[in-house]
Amino acid sequence: MRTFKIVRISVILAVFSFNISMLSAQTGLEVMTKNERQVFADDEKIDITMTLVNKKGKTRARTINQVIKSDETRNRSSIIRFTSPSDVKGTSFLAIEYSDRDDDQWLYLPALGKTRRISSSNQTDNFVGSDFTYEDMGTEDLEDFKYTIIKEETIDGQNCFLVEAIPISTSKIKETGYSKREIYVRKSDFVIAKINFYNKNKVHIKTLTTSDVKKVANSEKSRAYVITMNNHKTNHKTILKFADFQINTGVETDIFSKRNLEKEYSYE
Repeated sequence: MRTFKIVRISVILAVFSFNISMLSAQTGLEVMTKNERQVFADDEKIDITMTLVNKKGKTRARTINQVIKSDETRNRSSIIRFTSPSDVKGTSFLAIEYSDRDDDQWLYLPALGKTRRISSSNQTDNFVGSDFTYEDMGTEDLEDFKYTIIKEETIDGQNCFLVEAIPISTSKIKETGYSKREIYVRKSDFVIAKINFYNKNKVHIKTLTTSDVKKVANSEKSRAYVITMNNHKTNHKTILKFADFQINTGVETDIFSKRNLEKEYSYE
C-alpha cells in the first residue's frame, strides 16, 4: 500500500510539473500577446530626436518624423524621414509588412539619389549609423519565437515578467542575428522595460532600456518617451526621445509608397 502511494504521488508530481512547465510557456506567450495589444494602434504619428553617443561621450543629434498605419490584418506600414541635420535630411526608410511573404523595406539616400531595397540578409545591419538594426526596427512576429517566463524582477520600481525569447529555427537566428533575448515586460501596463540581446555565440551584446513611460494624451495607450540602446561591444549608444505622439487620428494609405520616399511630403 505504501509503495502504491509513493508511486501514485510521484505520478501526480510528474503530471503537475509537466502542467506547470506548459503553463509557464503559455504564460510567456500571453505576456507578449498583451504587449502586442498594448503597442497596436490603427495609426500613429511621432516626432523623434535620435542622439548618437560614441565611447568618448561625443554626441550627434538627428530629428525624425515617423508615421505608422496598420491594416485590417494588423500588418503594419511605417515610414521614417530624417529632417535634420543637413547631412542626413531627406533620408527615408519605408517598411511594409505582409502575412504571406517577406516584408518589404526600402532606404532612400538623397546624397546618392537612389532607393535601396533592404533584403533579409541585411536585417542585422545597423540602421543609419545607429545601434538599432533593421531587425530591431520591425514588429515582433510572435509565431517566430518560443517565449518562456524565467522569473519576475523589479526594474526601476516596476514589477516585471522576465520573458526569454528564443527563435524557433536556426534560419531565424541567422536572420535576426540573435540567439535569444531577455525581455522585461512591466506587469502594470505590459510596456517593455528592458531587453538584453544575445548574439549567435550567446554573448550579451546590447541592452535596450525604456523610461518616462506614460499614457498618450487622448488615448488609452501607454508609450515610453525615452528608449536607449547600449552596444556593449563598441561602447556606443543611441538614445531616442519621443514627442507629440498622435494615435488613431487618421492616416492615408498612399503615403506608404516607394515613390513617396524620394520627394518632400508633409505628414501633418
